Amino acid sequence: MRSLRWIFAVIAVCVSYRARHFGLSMPYPSFGTVQTIPQHKLPTPSELVGQYAPNEILKGVTKLFEGRLQGAESAQVCKSGTLWLPDKYGNVFTSEPDSKRTYKDLQKVAYVGPSRPLGHVFDANDNLVICDASKGLVMLEQATGKVVILASQVSDDSPLDPGSVINYANDADIAKDGTIYFTTSSDIPVVPNAFGFWDTYATFTATMLKGSVTGRLLSYSPKTKKTHVLAGDLFYANGVVVAHDQSFLLVVETMSVTIHKYWLKGPKKGQMEVCISSLPGFPDGISHSEDGNYWVAMAGPNQPFVKALPYRFLRFIFAWLPKLGLQPATKAYGMVIKVSEYGCSFAKARDYCGR
Repeated sequence: MRSLRWIFAVIAVCVSYRARHFGLSMPYPSFGTVQTIPQHKLPTPSELVGQYAPNEILKGVTKLFEGRLQGAESAQVCKSGTLWLPDKYGNVFTSEPDSKRTYKDLQKVAYVGPSRPLGHVFDANDNLVICDASKGLVMLEQATGKVVILASQVSDDSPLDPGSVINYANDADIAKDGTIYFTTSSDIPVVPNAFGFWDTYATFTATMLKGSVTGRLLSYSPKTKKTHVLAGDLFYANGVVVAHDQSFLLVVETMSVTIHKYWLKGPKKGQMEVCISSLPGFPDGISHSEDGNYWVAMAGPNQPFVKALPYRFLRFIFAWLPKLGLQPATKAYGMVIKVSEYGCSFAKARDYCGR
């Protein structure tokens, strides 16, 4: 115990020296200095009580491809019923259904790397549109197997951020008119790690500790080939889904534990408003529910580090701690909740042990 205290004391001295002489600069892959997080962006998660009380419903799910697929961000089913799953190494796998609840073995059908494929969705022609962590918005043509870059830069006529680079594209959905709506999570780049994959978790952590409120909502038109920024200043933009009636988008802001509504039609067209806030943890992906509501996958529960987010120097210290052994470990966790377009959450399924 005494030796551990000495280690932390030495680290504290070194970090304080660096802060005094170099400012609150962030380590690679980030850049610049630790930012002040606006008060309204700080997370205020709800407690796990009442409608969010723990349960073990997720223990009853059917597990697919356990131990055979690593880091699949999402899953999509094409018109023929085939399940498509990109992994964290840039490979794309498919699986054919053999019953209502199970699928056959995985088959590798494409490689879309280098980089990491994240959220993806099929267009009207059954091409797979993918958010790529470093390349931007790309498309895997199902007929040819070719990977086509749709957008790596914002168009010059965009009302916001014209000509800017598309970094860390995260999730996408497609409206009935063919418009692709997608998010970018941060201006901090995603880079490969020592284990051979592009480390989005490291960029997520850097975004949080820097206080980089640089997430965006964008649109891409296949007709005009134009990419426009619709909204910015999101604290790690994540999942996005087009409403059942096509009148709005629901956009996840992970670090603010909030889901926003961006209006596509009506008198509020072009406006963003809060749909639901103070979720019981950090929301990730969002998708349609058959009953007209929406499922939200939760990346994790409320954590003690949330209390440190208002303090720049504490975030600076955490950012410079060695990544092995001295940073808090994440605990396996699983939770999904159902929300309505009116800002109500009324169903959840959870397995705190993440099994």
